[in-house]
Amino acid sequence: MIDTLRERELSSPMIRLAHEYAASRSFHSKLTTLTTLPHARMTTEHEFAPGQVFTSPSKTLTDAHFLFFSGLTGDNHPIHYDVEYAKATRFGKPLAHGLLLASLTALGASEASQRLNGFVFREQGCHFLKPVTVGDTIHPRSVVESIWNEGKRRFIRFATTLTNQHGEAVVEGFHIYQILDHGKDAGKRDGQQT
Repeated sequence: MIDTLRERELSSPMIRLAHEYAASRSFHSKLTTLTTLPHARMTTEHEFAPGQVFTSPSKTLTDAHFLFFSGLTGDNHPIHYDVEYAKATRFGKPLAHGLLLASLTALGASEASQRLNGFVFREQGCHFLKPVTVGDTIHPRSVVESIWNEGKRRFIRFATTLTNQHGEAVVEGFHIYQILDHGKDAGKRDGQQT
């Protein structure tokens, strides 16, 4: 069955191109080993305040990003890769996948990444304001909007924005994280009452 699934997967032109691209770039050999975040210091809401801004490195999108994302997700609509198809649309050229753009708002890719211990991603939303195409440079930005309690649970909300090389907002959205108290959660996992 695995061979059949693999054959089916590779029969898709988009997935085949993504695999070829990854192989040509020695993709797997370039993956870095993930390191564990230090757990000695728990992140608390006091380390974040409304109005704080966190940026992520900019990224200039290429057709390889579109093809790889298509291969990863299976979203192979021609608006994302077929130049002739896209020419016939009001956009005139292939567009980035909306979920590819949403993924570029990842807080873990920002300057805040080392401060997220105890954060659980709970909700995300976004509005797509302008089309994004090959060659656009995207600048991610997250701003702490609010921190609040719901009963014993603590939450934090970030406003997210992607701007292009012209300074135009192309995506606006939000992330909501629950902030866990690791001391209390560790006891519950071990079956102890705290």
